[in-house]
Amino acid sequence: MGRMAGDQKGAGIELQRKDTENTTVIRCGEDRLDAVVLVQFKDKFCDLLKDSMSRLLLDLSAVRFMDSSGLGLLWMSINWLRQRRNLMLSD
Repeated sequence: MGRMAGDQKGAGIELQRKDTENTTVIRCGEDRLDAVVLVQFKDKFCDLLKDSMSRLLLDLSAVRFMDSSGLGLLWMSINWLRQRRNLMLSD
């Protein structure tokens, strides 16, 4: 197992990063991904991507609701990351 970057908590969003041998796992600990947390999620997500592995696993298992803003953010992230990393999603 790799290092744990710790919880990134505050302003209504919780993201955790864990690096394994060849994969960075980012877990969203929130039950909602919507317009209310959109900016905070984006900012923290980008911070956690710094110096990440080439493979990225985005764990959304805690997310129970996602509105169109959350889907848009997810789609934008997939398009951006597809050019830079191998992205996997988990539910």
